[in-house]
Amino acid sequence: MNKSLLELLEEEKKEIANIRWSRESVADFISYAENKKEGYHEESCYKIASEYEEKAKKSEEKLKEIRKEIKQYLSFLMEL
Repeated sequence: MNKSLLELLEEEKKEIANIRWSRESVADFISYAENKKEGYHEESCYKIASEYEEKAKKSEEKLKEIRKEIKQYLSFLMEL
C-alpha cells in the first residue's frame, strides 16, 4: 500500500468537492447563456461549461480509481 487510508479518504473528499464545484459551474454558465445574462457572451458560456464538464468527468474517473484503492486497502485489512 502506497498511501494510508486517511490519505485516500482525503483524496476522495477532494474529488467529490471538485465534481460538485464543476457541476455547479456548468449549471451556472448554461444558465447565463440561456438567460442571455448581460455581460456574458452566449457562445463563450457554453464553451466554458463544456470545459467544466470535462473537469467533472476527469474527477469522476479519479474518484473511481481512489475508491478502488480504498476497496483494496479495506480488503487487505480484513485479511489481517
